[in-house]
Amino acid sequence: MVDIEEIKSEGCHRFNKLLEKHGGIISLAEAADLLGITRNEVQVLLRQNKLIGFSENNVYYFPVWQFANGKVVPRFQKILNELVGFSTLAKIRFFLTMDLTLGSTRIKALQHVENFEEILGKAKTHDIHRMS
Repeated sequence: MVDIEEIKSEGCHRFNKLLEKHGGIISLAEAADLLGITRNEVQVLLRQNKLIGFSENNVYYFPVWQFANGKVVPRFQKILNELVGFSTLAKIRFFLTMDLTLGSTRIKALQHVENFEEILGKAKTHDIHRMS
């Protein structure tokens, strides 16, 4: 018999390991401090699909890899615009997937301007795990 709770637990464990491997997460307050804006402004960015974040027990968390030098990674928001309609998990997977043609994860490759168009093209054609 399949134990649904065990499967959920394993999924959460893998998700947490993935996030930790790529720098971890920060709280809403930490994201606001990092960006030099208010918590409300961070929540607005999240609602506008300009950041990736998720809540657990009514506490918001943000993957740290979307920030660099006190800002959102350049061009990150343009890629997110192409991923509207994807679940948070699918967006995280998109950015953290090792891309053999780029030689790194997409989020790391995005930090180099010459990779932007290629990553944007991949986002436009990305349809695996699309969720409302």
